[in-house]
Amino acid sequence: MHDDRVELQLQTDCIVGILPRERIEPQPLHLDLSLSLDLDPCGETGELDRGIDYAAVDTQIRFLCIEGRFRLIESLARAVLRLLLAPPDPSEGRTAIERARVRVTKPTVLRAARPSIVLERTAAWAASSDPSQQLLVDAPGIRARRLVLGAGRSLQGAGCALCLGPQPHRVELPLTVEQPTALLYVEARA
Repeated sequence: MHDDRVELQLQTDCIVGILPRERIEPQPLHLDLSLSLDLDPCGETGELDRGIDYAAVDTQIRFLCIEGRFRLIESLARAVLRLLLAPPDPSEGRTAIERARVRVTKPTVLRAARPSIVLERTAAWAASSDPSQQLLVDAPGIRARRLVLGAGRSLQGAGCALCLGPQPHRVELPLTVEQPTALLYVEARA
């Protein structure tokens, strides 16, 4: 049995928290990710789609943090885990993650302390009855989904931000995709 992992440390500035000043001014947020998966196929073949594209993970997590404007880091951590543990769509070019752990730290919210939370879950926890529309979070102030659209499919709606592939893009809806596409749909609500 292997204990293979991809570990990633991210730092971003975003609106996160419930204090009035936290709802106005972006603050630093640190995320430490540990992704458990079998890395032998990637190491043997040299094919990134048999492993994890950590640049794409970095982009998606930053997008979720910045666009989500989360009130609680617990909600953010759960959304991150659901995103990471979702079964990969072929358009994403990655393999399945078996287990994931996330630590979220708010280093500047308190003067003499650094609050953190740690959550760890398995892929079974994140399983969805409809993998084409996986709800990541539906909490006060935010709704986020991971959507998989087939070629020629359209997405309707308004007032959201989308992350298509490795780069975040703000797009106007309706959106029609030309090839199968996995994307993040984030709707920050008042």
